[in-house]
Amino acid sequence: MDTATKRNILERMEALRREIQTEEGIQFSIREKAKELIGAGNATFSIANPQHEHFTFKISRVQATDRNSRQPQVDANGDPVYVWFAGVLTGPDNATDYNYLAVFEPTTWALRWTSGSKIKEDAPSARILKYFLKLIFDEQPLPEGYDIWHAGRCCRCGRKLTVPESIAAGIGPVCATSMGW
Repeated sequence: MDTATKRNILERMEALRREIQTEEGIQFSIREKAKELIGAGNATFSIANPQHEHFTFKISRVQATDRNSRQPQVDANGDPVYVWFAGVLTGPDNATDYNYLAVFEPTTWALRWTSGSKIKEDAPSARILKYFLKLIFDEQPLPEGYDIWHAGRCCRCGRKLTVPESIAAGIGPVCATSMGW
């Protein structure tokens, strides 16, 4: 897709976003519910800045397994032990192109890098996620012009959406083009 076509689609999506804006803000923004949604254990969200740049992250909770036996771990009470992982979208497939970033600590909302981390701690995506997780955990306001968006689904094909303009519009750029938007 050439730059002019992409710009045209983004402009039309921005116009649609303005149409669905409510008094409380964009319908699909999770700014007010970010702490609950991100902490739920299966969150995919994008952090966007005023220049329409964004990073998409996934925080997933999985039951820990013993390294040797591969059996699920349980605590002294018999309750499952969970590990939370943070990943960042690094490729075109919104469902599978996430690279492991760090372990997410759900009690402190800190990130812990491990030997398996594919993204370094000083990478822009890692710095942004660390900063925003701290803001959300401390219930501080986001900087002017920044927002957090949940990853919705396209109203046409059902594919997961991660680009903020697509989430606001409820349709991805390929489907928007196909429908003549």
